[in-house]
Amino acid sequence: MDKIIDYALFFYNNPLLSSLHKTYYVVAHFHYVLSMGAVFALYSAWYFWIPKILGLEYNRMLGKVHFWILFIGVNVTFFPQHFLGLQGMPRRISDYPDAFAGWNLISSFGSIISVVATGLFLQLVYLQLVYGKATTRYPWLIPQFYSDTFQTLLNRSYPSLEWGLTSPPKPHAFISLPLQSFASTLCLLAPLPEPVLNAKNQLELAKDTLKCEQIELDDLKK
Repeated sequence: MDKIIDYALFFYNNPLLSSLHKTYYVVAHFHYVLSMGAVFALYSAWYFWIPKILGLEYNRMLGKVHFWILFIGVNVTFFPQHFLGLQGMPRRISDYPDAFAGWNLISSFGSIISVVATGLFLQLVYLQLVYGKATTRYPWLIPQFYSDTFQTLLNRSYPSLEWGLTSPPKPHAFISLPLQSFASTLCLLAPLPEPVLNAKNQLELAKDTLKCEQIELDDLKK
C-alpha cells in the first residue's frame, strides 16, 4: 500500500502527470516500485522456506549468484526506461523512432541478463530436487558465540513451532494444541540482559548450596 501511495503522490503533481504519464517513465517507475519488489520478495520466501517444504538443501552459492545476476538484469532493464520517458517515448505503442534506440538496446540487454538469471534459478531447483541433501529441522540455525553447538541442537529452541518439526513436516504433526516457551525464543534470538543473567547465576548458586547442605545432612545421618 505504501508503494501505491508513493506512486500516486509522485504523479499527483499536475505538470509531471501531464508530461510523463503517457511515457515510458510510468513503465519504469511501476516495475521498480511494484514488480521488482514483489518478485524479489517471492524469491526470498522461496529460498527461506523451500528447505523446510521439500526437506532438501539447495546450493546456497548458486542462490547468491542468481540474486546478483537478477538484480543486475532488472536494473539494467528498467533503469534506462526512466530516461526514455524523460525524452518523451510514449508507452502502449509497439514501435518507436530511432532516436530512442540506444536506451532500448541497453534495456534489451538487461532483459537477456534476467532470462539468464531465471535459467540459473531453474537449474538450481533441478539440482535441489535431484541431488539435494536432506536438511535439518531448522537449516538457518546459527548457534550464538557464547553457546555450544551440540547443546543448541539438543535444546531444540527455535523461534517458531514449525522449525521444531521434521523437514518436510508430517501431516497432523501435533496431536494437541502445542505450547511454546517465550523465554526459549528470547534466548535464541538475543543474549540475556544483565539482570536476568545475575538472577540466573544466583538461582544456580542457591541450588548448589542446597545440594551441599543435603550432602552434609546425609553424612550426619550415617
